Amino acid sequence: MKINFKELNKEEYEAICNEANVPLTQYFFYGEWQREVGKKVWRYGIEEAGNVVGFFQVIKYQTSFGKSYLYVPHGPVFLGEVSEELISEFKKFCNELLNKEDSIFLRLDPTWTLGVQVKELSLGHRVSKFMYDGSFQPKYEWILDLLQSEEDILAGMKKVNRYSVRQAEKLGVEVEILDKDFSKYLDKFYELIEATAVRDGFSHNMKDYYKKIFDQCEQNGNAFMEIARFNGQVMLVNFFVIYNNTAFFLFSGSENENRKIGYTYLAQWEAMNYAKRRRLKNYNFGAVIPEGNKYPFYDNWRGFSDFKKRFGGSMVEYSDYYDFIHNKFWYTLFALRRLLTLLQRKFGR
Repeated sequence: MKINFKELNKEEYEAICNEANVPLTQYFFYGEWQREVGKKVWRYGIEEAGNVVGFFQVIKYQTSFGKSYLYVPHGPVFLGEVSEELISEFKKFCNELLNKEDSIFLRLDPTWTLGVQVKELSLGHRVSKFMYDGSFQPKYEWILDLLQSEEDILAGMKKVNRYSVRQAEKLGVEVEILDKDFSKYLDKFYELIEATAVRDGFSHNMKDYYKKIFDQCEQNGNAFMEIARFNGQVMLVNFFVIYNNTAFFLFSGSENENRKIGYTYLAQWEAMNYAKRRRLKNYNFGAVIPEGNKYPFYDNWRGFSDFKKRFGGSMVEYSDYYDFIHNKFWYTLFALRRLLTLLQRKFGR
C-alpha cells in the first residue's frame, strides 16, 4: 500500500491537530516559536491509501562546528495502528531529510500510542538513560483532571499542599493573573528564572526567546501569566499556554527567599481555579520523575517533581528517545560532549 509524506501548511496541520490528542511540542504554534529564534521547521502528514495516519513537525538545531541535528519533540503522532511497512517508509523519509540537511542525527520520542510499538519495530538507535535531561523533552509529565470539583481537587492534594495554600492566604500573599501585557514583567521573570535554573539544576533560554513567546501568545490570546507578591515584592512569575482544553504550565521563576510562606502553592491553586473558570479540562504541570527513577540526570528534578505530584493527578509517559544516525563520527563526539557537560552539571558544583 502506497505511503506518502506530504508537507503541510498551517491550515492543514492545525486541522489534524484539532482532531488528535497532541503534545504541546507538536502544535503548530510551538514550531512558530522555534522559527522566531532562527530554527528551521518542517511539518508533514503521513498518508496511507488517501487517509492521514500520522503527522509530525521537525525542528533543526545548530550545534558546534557548524553542525546540526534534527528533532521531532514528543512525536511523531500516529493516529492508529503502525505497520512495519509504515515504519520502514518513515525511516527512509528521515534518512532522506538527514542527507538533504547534512545533519548528524534525527531524534524522536514518539507520543502515547507508539510507545510499545517502537521497541517491537526497532525504530532507530535507543539512546542511553545517561543522555536524558532538560535539553530535550521530558519522558514523564504530570496531568490533573480539572473536571473535578474544587473540593475534590483539594481532597486529592497532600495535606502539606492544602496547609501551604491556606498559610499563604493568611499571610497576605497576593496572586494576580494577566492575559495581556506579559512583556511588562519580562525583566523580572528572567531574573527569577535565572535564579530558579541555578537552584533546580536545569538550563534556560536567552531572554529574547521568552519575549517572542510572550508576544506571540499575547497576539494569539492563548496564554496567561501569574504574579505572586508578598509584602509588595514580586516573588514568583508563572507562565501558562492554553490549547485543546488544557492549561500547560510552561515557565516558572521564583525567589530563593521566603519560600516557606507558601506562595508557590497558592499560585498553583489560583491557576487551577482560573483554568476551571475558563472551562478547561486538564492542567499539565509538565516534567516530573517516576518512582524508582533510572534516569541519573532527572535526579536534580526531584524537588519540583514532588511539588507537582502532591497536588494530585496522574503521570503520562512518553516513548524513549530514538536516533537515526547520519554521521557516526560526529554523533559520537556529540554524545561524549553532552555526557561530559551533564556530568559537570551534576557533580561539578
